[in-house]
Amino acid sequence: DKGAPNRKLFDRLIQKANRVSEQGNSVRAALLRLRAAKYAPEGQSGETSIAAMGELEQLSRRLQSALGLGDAEAEQWRDVMVSLLAKSTKGFWSADKRLLYDLQKVCIDHEREISHIDLVGWALSLGKQPIRRLLPIQREVRINKHLRQATSRLTSIRLSGPEREQLNELLHHAADQVETQLRERLRPLVVEALNEVGFEPINLPERVSRRKIVEELLDKITHHGFVNMSMLRDAISRNNLKMSDLASPKTVFQGPGCKALGISFGIMVVLLTLGIVTCFRSAPFVVNLALPFVDYRLGFSVPPSAGYLFMGLGGLILVATYLSFQKDWLLQADKQLNKSLDGVYRRGEFYLRWLQKFSSLAFGTSAGRFATVYLAVPFGGAMIALEGLKYLFDKVHGVKHGEEAEATEHVTHLMSWFDVKNHPGPFFLGIFIVGVFLCGIIHVRSFRVAVVELIKSTFTSVRRLLYDLPRWFWQHEFLRKVFRSRPMRWFRRHVLYPLIFAALFGLLLPQMGLYSRPEPFWLGVIFLGFVALLNSRAGRDIEELTSERLYQAWDHIRVKWVIALIETTVNFFKRVMEGFERGMYAIDELLRFRSGQNIFILVLKAGLGAVWSVVAVTLRILVTVFFEPQVNPIKHFPIVTVSHKFMLPLTPTIQAALLKLNPSLGSIEAGVIAGAIVFSTPGIFGFLVWEFKENWKLYSANRNSRLKPVLVGSHGESVIRLMKPGFHSGTIPKIFKKLRRIDRTKRPTRRKRLRARYEEKLHHTLIDIRRFVERELLVLLDESHQFGEKNIRVQNVQVASNSIRIALECDAFSSGPLVLAFQEQSGWLMVGVLRAGWLNELKEWERLTLELAIAGFYKLAGVDIVREQLRGCFTPGLPPYDVMDKGLVVWPDGHYQAEVYYDLHARPWMRPRPRSLARQYDLPTLEANHALYVELAIPWETWVACWNAEESTNPMPTLFPHEVNLLPSKYLIPTKSVS
Repeated sequence: DKGAPNRKLFDRLIQKANRVSEQGNSVRAALLRLRAAKYAPEGQSGETSIAAMGELEQLSRRLQSALGLGDAEAEQWRDVMVSLLAKSTKGFWSADKRLLYDLQKVCIDHEREISHIDLVGWALSLGKQPIRRLLPIQREVRINKHLRQATSRLTSIRLSGPEREQLNELLHHAADQVETQLRERLRPLVVEALNEVGFEPINLPERVSRRKIVEELLDKITHHGFVNMSMLRDAISRNNLKMSDLASPKTVFQGPGCKALGISFGIMVVLLTLGIVTCFRSAPFVVNLALPFVDYRLGFSVPPSAGYLFMGLGGLILVATYLSFQKDWLLQADKQLNKSLDGVYRRGEFYLRWLQKFSSLAFGTSAGRFATVYLAVPFGGAMIALEGLKYLFDKVHGVKHGEEAEATEHVTHLMSWFDVKNHPGPFFLGIFIVGVFLCGIIHVRSFRVAVVELIKSTFTSVRRLLYDLPRWFWQHEFLRKVFRSRPMRWFRRHVLYPLIFAALFGLLLPQMGLYSRPEPFWLGVIFLGFVALLNSRAGRDIEELTSERLYQAWDHIRVKWVIALIETTVNFFKRVMEGFERGMYAIDELLRFRSGQNIFILVLKAGLGAVWSVVAVTLRILVTVFFEPQVNPIKHFPIVTVSHKFMLPLTPTIQAALLKLNPSLGSIEAGVIAGAIVFSTPGIFGFLVWEFKENWKLYSANRNSRLKPVLVGSHGESVIRLMKPGFHSGTIPKIFKKLRRIDRTKRPTRRKRLRARYEEKLHHTLIDIRRFVERELLVLLDESHQFGEKNIRVQNVQVASNSIRIALECDAFSSGPLVLAFQEQSGWLMVGVLRAGWLNELKEWERLTLELAIAGFYKLAGVDIVREQLRGCFTPGLPPYDVMDKGLVVWPDGHYQAEVYYDLHARPWMRPRPRSLARQYDLPTLEANHALYVELAIPWETWVACWNAEESTNPMPTLFPHEVNLLPSKYLIPTKSVS
């Protein structure tokens, strides 16, 4: 849009454009020149616009150098950026403008060196560590980050169809190329760091896990721009390459720690003796003789309670000395990666390292594991569970805790006996009984199965009484006719429904204190108003829509809704904490020095960096240790809740202690400080429990004894949760649902923009699935003896609302790809070979190796039913079938008239119903572990033994207790049974 000529404004804009152009800000200069062209005098508008295009020409050359582009591709980038620039003039901070700035940041980071100014590290190392360290890896990481940001803006830009497609292709190609180069640059560094600390695999499955750990760390770097100790710990705990146990005290004592351990042992003996002497003042004569000497040497009388401090300090010194000579792979890898990936890897904070050190005593030793799984977990869990129940009952009955608890302690309710102060006997007896019960559930499989069956049978009985029986009455033909009769419909619409709503607004809501209860006259008015509303056209539409929405909501949450709610909460707070970490890291990046900046900036960033290093540690401790466990309901109940109950009575004691230490402190101030301590401290316990949960899984002795499903999606979804609609699952069907809704949008531009957004989400989901297949199946085959040189790769991944098809191609064969089809049917994950492809060309040993790899891959995917296995249970063959809510439905007549079903939840036998049809068509009774893959387990030891045999070409041990068909014979599975 051409404005009125304004020479003064034009000159000012041109001067500003020249100045920012000299500083390397080509995008800003181009925008200023375009703006100046609107106010240019006669004859200068075209020249100014050409100068703006020249700025983009310069930017394209810089981008060509940064990304290593050819001349033709650089020309394409220039044309696309010209189109973006034209759209960037509209709006304050549009996506088009931000995308141009992202591309310019790519050029800036390529042209400038990045350094870290570490004044604190230099001072602590007494000058051995340089103040300024170059961060060459950081440059490539930031380039990748800016390209990812630019890619995320593609869905919001305002380019037309062809230009949008061209930019989409160019940007995705550049982002993929840079990410690939970054991974190839960092992968050897990560592998070398892990090798240097001895974190090496000893068998083929562990080699696969080690490669997956490396790739997951690279995922974090490419996605977040950094990686830290917590991410490294989580990657190890999720995978099957684990840490070994701590060395025994005997080994440490005989090794280099002999002298230090002896000295610390002597100190411990002295402190332990001092503690015993201090604690038992009124004990034997010899002890009483020693006390005056102790008091004389110290210069004051030692209180008896100080003895516990002495004993604890002595034990702590001994334990710390013992741990200092232990080889902890995680901490050593944390230190080594901090050197190898300087600026990208952030070493764990001191409290996380200490926590790992001391938790290794409980999780990395046989004695510690025994105390954990047989004492701490069952009996500690019993106390927490009972305290949590008592807390809930106290809340219901109005029992107060803390200072006023004395007066209300004997309120009678179901859990009033669980009180260590007033009922110590029942208190400890209850912990013992519940602890033994939990111990049996954890360690005795037959007892655990019996408890689960008892719960299931109880739930089934209650459901039959409260749900199935009323439903049967409701569906009875006579009652259905009665409820659908004209008088009953009139009664519902004119009396029952209006009466319910009138009671809600006239009685229930006033009872809750929202407003005062209306007079009878107004109750009648409300009733008549609802009669008129519900019988109008709008009322009928509202009723129909409400019923439909309620039914959909119930259908979504009726299956595992509690688990889904918990998972939603956990993932929400996980994303919040990831955002907090990204924000902290962004400030770290801001304080890094870049070439071209002056000495004043260097000094300023050095000073601010020193201050920020202290502030950052403080913020992380406050947020991760104290604040987040308090506001996260999953961590808060019951751990933090029970901790609050124990801490609240200490408020007066802490307040009195503060006043004694500082008499000038007022009573109100002391109360506020004591309250802050009491209410913030319990968060530590929630933090510790969740950290211990992950630390436990670091050690090989604590590895799952069987192969378990793994996470596939970037948001923590398994394969079934990618496809199964639900409260916090169904990523793929939700995307397709959005796409169908978008296709009904009338405005073409909005439709294209929204469709591009959800197609981008679908693209990322396909990448997640591809990586899952590559890391869990193809890497396994690549490491094997039979397929090590056959170069199997993913040809493509196709998804629909409830299915995933994976095509695997192999250069060594010419029969086309092998296609695996995963499907979600009524909550069950089914899989089958859709096309055999090169499977028919395999030799016997190759087929055995592939079947072994497929068996593990299906377990990691969480497969419930394998079609080939199910087909093998029927003789001569499986008739047409489907999986529905009521179970496996088969049509033995082949014409879909006679219908027989198997209850897939029945154990151990699944009998066909109705029996008359089953006998007529001679349908077998199925054994669950023969028909359902989910009932079969792959022990870790057997899994390792099979692959060891495959590598040495020895006969493989039996993977399953009976023959299981996972791959078809030389035929194509009919499409009808798969679709």
